[in-house]
Amino acid sequence: LPLGLGPLSGATKKEAISAPIVGKGGSGVTLKEALTSPLFYLLIPGFLVPSFLDTALAFHVLLVAELKQWPGVWVLSGYAIYGVMSIIASICAGPILDKFGSKQLLNYSLGPSVLGLIVLIYCNHPIWAFVYLGLFGIVSGLRMTLIPFALSELYGIRYIASIRSFVAALSVFASALGPPVLGMFLDLDFTITTIGMIYILYLIPAIGLTMIATWLYVGKAKKS
Repeated sequence: LPLGLGPLSGATKKEAISAPIVGKGGSGVTLKEALTSPLFYLLIPGFLVPSFLDTALAFHVLLVAELKQWPGVWVLSGYAIYGVMSIIASICAGPILDKFGSKQLLNYSLGPSVLGLIVLIYCNHPIWAFVYLGLFGIVSGLRMTLIPFALSELYGIRYIASIRSFVAALSVFASALGPPVLGMFLDLDFTITTIGMIYILYLIPAIGLTMIATWLYVGKAKKS
C-alpha cells in the first residue's frame, strides 16, 4: 500500500496525505485487500486494546476498587473525569491529525493506558483513582477520533464503511471478551499487581507492532 504518515512538511506532507487513496484509479482498498495485507494484522492488536481493557475494568470496577482499598464512591465518581478527559482528547486529536496525519498518534496513543495501569498497580491513595480513570479517558477519546481517521488514511474512502464496520465488529468482540478474562483472573485470586502486569505485557507488544506498522507505512510511501 502506498501510504504516507506524517509528520511531514510542505509539499511532501500534502503528497503523503493524498497518497492513501490507494488502489487503481484512486478507488481505495477493499476489505478483502485490507485483510490480505500484513499491515492490518500489525495494527489490529493496538486497535482492540481500549475496548478490551476499558470494558473489563468498568465491568469489575467495584471489585478493582475493593482490591485497591479505594472507596467505591471515589472510583465511580472518577468516571466523570474519564468522560471529561475523553472529550478533551477527542477534540484535541482532530487538529493534530489534520496537520500531521496519524503516525505519531498511532504510535503513542496507548501510552496513557500503560501509565494508567502503573498508577493502578503502585498508587494506593484513593485520589489516584481519578488519575487512573483520567488516563484511560484520554486513550478512549484519542482512539475515538484516531481509528476512523487512520483507516481512511490507510485504505482510502471508497470502501471505508466495510473496513470500519469490520474493525467495529472486532472491537465489540474484544469488549465482550474483556470482562470474563478479568473475571477469571479475579476468581483465581490474582492480585491487582499481577493483573496490571499482564495487561502491560499485552500493551507493550501492541505498541511495538503499531510502531512497526507505521515504519513500514512510511517506507512504502517513500518508495511509491
